[in-house]
Amino acid sequence: MQISVSTPYFLTSDWIKAVDGVDGYGWRDTPVMVDGNPVSPLFAPSLAYALMARDHAAAVSGAGFSWRLAFSALTSDADPGAGIIRANSAEVAAITALYVDDTGADGTDYTAVMALFDQSTSTVKGQISLVTIADRSKWFRAEVIGVTRNTGYFTITVRNPKASDATLPFSTDDALTFGFTRTGDAGDAGASLSFAWNITTGGGDPGAGAAAANNANLPDATEIHVSDLDARGVDISAEIISLNAVSHTPKAVIILRSMSEPSIAHRFNLSGVSDGNGFLTLSVTHLSGTGTLTADAAFYLSYSRSGN
Repeated sequence: MQISVSTPYFLTSDWIKAVDGVDGYGWRDTPVMVDGNPVSPLFAPSLAYALMARDHAAAVSGAGFSWRLAFSALTSDADPGAGIIRANSAEVAAITALYVDDTGADGTDYTAVMALFDQSTSTVKGQISLVTIADRSKWFRAEVIGVTRNTGYFTITVRNPKASDATLPFSTDDALTFGFTRTGDAGDAGASLSFAWNITTGGGDPGAGAAAANNANLPDATEIHVSDLDARGVDISAEIISLNAVSHTPKAVIILRSMSEPSIAHRFNLSGVSDGNGFLTLSVTHLSGTGTLTADAAFYLSYSRSGN
């Protein structure tokens, strides 16, 4: 029996999900494949629309952008052709650049979108992902560190490439989903402040020019108590309290590092600052580090503010 199918995604091969088993306007009694799943012909259009809505939502939700491209196995730095992407090497570990046409497989011009890929002030601008539409087990991803506009295409400079195989798992003309997720802006660089270490753990004012923790074992510390005055006698309280204005959590990364033995260092996430009487309490979570600060040891307290 011939049934007219209203959805354009069954009338043409140019759609976002591969569908087998539908021959033009003719529907078969056997299940059709939608996104790799056998589905009754009665429900195939509904599922196809649902999958398209899912992908569209991911593309516009703020998590990033995505559209369809076809793969080319060529590796030269040139316009790959309309709706096509290529890499500068077939070996995943050697890939440092992707060459992406201005347009997607559907003919949409993505020039303005790709121009945004390097807008983050962080070194890593975002994450690129490529997934084969017909087989989601075949994928590639990498960190984006730069974008160059060329005539008709973009060069996306990448690092730390990873894939489902040691060589790119795509064949010429494979339909791919191309995705980009932006990295947040880098935080402002912070200062390095000098203090002497106080080994008391009872809390309160550690003394002028000193700092202490609420646990002798720094990996277990959840508070760092810092004098309003650093070792030079400079009031640093306003500077540290200003970290509370950061809307992101954690608000900063705090590093304690011995002046005489730089290998003794500990990193913490900062979640907040409380103002005491002559001292500040830094609420922290230990990230990494090694070594012990001894009594009166001179050390640097440095911080890197998170981006909002």
